[in-house]
Amino acid sequence: MLELCTLASGSSGNSLLVTDGRTHVLVDAGISCRRICTGLKELGVEPTELAGVLITHEHSDHISGLTTLTKQLRLPVYASPGTGRQLCYRIAFLEELLRPVAPGEGFSIGGLAIESFPTSHDAAESVGYALSAGGRKAAVVTDLGYVTGAVLRGIRGADLLVAEANHDVEWVQSGPYPYHLKARILGDRGHLSNEAGAELAWTAVEGGARTVVLAHLSHENNTPARAHEVVRGVLERRGAAVGRDVALEVAPPQREEPEVHGMKGIRVQLICVGKMREKFYIDAAAEYVKRLSAYCKLQVVELPEERLPSNPSQAQIDAALEKEAAAIRAKLAPGASLVALCVEGRMRSSEELSGLLSDWSSRGGSSLSFLIGGSYGLHASLKAEAWARLSMSPMTFPHHLARVMLLEQLYRSFKIDEGSSYHK
Repeated sequence: MLELCTLASGSSGNSLLVTDGRTHVLVDAGISCRRICTGLKELGVEPTELAGVLITHEHSDHISGLTTLTKQLRLPVYASPGTGRQLCYRIAFLEELLRPVAPGEGFSIGGLAIESFPTSHDAAESVGYALSAGGRKAAVVTDLGYVTGAVLRGIRGADLLVAEANHDVEWVQSGPYPYHLKARILGDRGHLSNEAGAELAWTAVEGGARTVVLAHLSHENNTPARAHEVVRGVLERRGAAVGRDVALEVAPPQREEPEVHGMKGIRVQLICVGKMREKFYIDAAAEYVKRLSAYCKLQVVELPEERLPSNPSQAQIDAALEKEAAAIRAKLAPGASLVALCVEGRMRSSEELSGLLSDWSSRGGSSLSFLIGGSYGLHASLKAEAWARLSMSPMTFPHHLARVMLLEQLYRSFKIDEGSSYHK
């Protein structure tokens, strides 16, 4: 018996369970410890029954829950030596739990025989894993720019393949990402396209695989339907009928998007409409500005709010928002990615926000501008131009309080990224 169940898949969080019925191991821990434990219990596995965690590489969408998980459960952590060093830089107590395994080396955990193999990704020493038990083999291959001979050897004989199908090339090329980010995604140390993932899937199917799970899909540059369509087309043109010869599935994301290098040193700009006057807001904001100075180059810009009558018409509001938008654009850092705080935005957990920023950073982002509107929010054109839209809550807060909350969450994001105990 050998089973594989994904807990989360996508560049904002990755984790899956592999079990032979007696030995249970995680591959990556890129979502919160709470979510991992909840997912395991839904599968009938108690977190205390885990025998270890295999880490593919150190980007935060693969390790964001590792600090809390290992602190609570004292699990052995298996990783390549290069990845292990990066993990120990981030998690102070991890050295005693770390089990370094060189790529290509085989080892066992309980009844599972495991082999790691190197992958081409912009990380210290990334790997994929092949796990075997009871005459069956599963291979996990995500986060790689191209398929190497080592990868092909690693998946040889797999009955089940988890393969990356990260993006549609044309969607990346025609999308809003800056050139350097597109080059990173499409490069040899980036991610596999749907077409490249399809070729990897075909190789596995040709070698006997009967189940292929597509994983690590980009939220911005792919959809489950598109990935499935492309891979299915390649398999069936080669003679493998989906549903008859091979089961083709897409791993559910669990949460929306983004991976990471580390975010220290990025430029963060807050452009806020309206001047703070209350001392308690000013003091709270100043505290987090001070804390953030250790992690990023922070600039806070205050712009005056347009004056409006006590009962303005919609036309007056729209005109005021348009003027405020022009003032915001005049202050934007060159080349910055925009994040608009607005009611239409997505609500994210602290871990998800940290993962989002980590992924942006790992894809080459260096300058980020958060936009906080005044009493009537932001002009629609700014929301449309934003790389991401963020909502703090369905409740209504004063926009000055929203500034303080955002500063704290940015600080928390950096602390999560470094594995600090600040976030519990």
